[in-house]
Amino acid sequence: MRTAAQLLILHLDRLAAEVRGTFTPDKLEGIDDWFRLEAYEAAEKASLLPAPYNERILKHFHLLRQKERPLQAMACFIRDGMDEIYDILHDYYIEHNEIDHNELEHNE
Repeated sequence: MRTAAQLLILHLDRLAAEVRGTFTPDKLEGIDDWFRLEAYEAAEKASLLPAPYNERILKHFHLLRQKERPLQAMACFIRDGMDEIYDILHDYYIEHNEIDHNELEHNE
């Protein structure tokens, strides 16, 4: 059974795959689908992590809902939030001696 952190990484990896390469109409649709359909699930998984990790990650998901311009919020999440969340998860794995280098190798 996968942990909440592992499931969150899978969600983020799916978004990362969508934003790689040239943006085509299909890719833009995939990105939109992720924010409409998967962002809530990813935030749910993040909320299961212990504090302060969950708080640090959830602030990025809260910003998605608080921005009045959703496209700008999505761009900020992709540009800044994803990297910070991967860093937080890396810290979580190290702190809890659950480091899995295969899961975090995309961050190197």
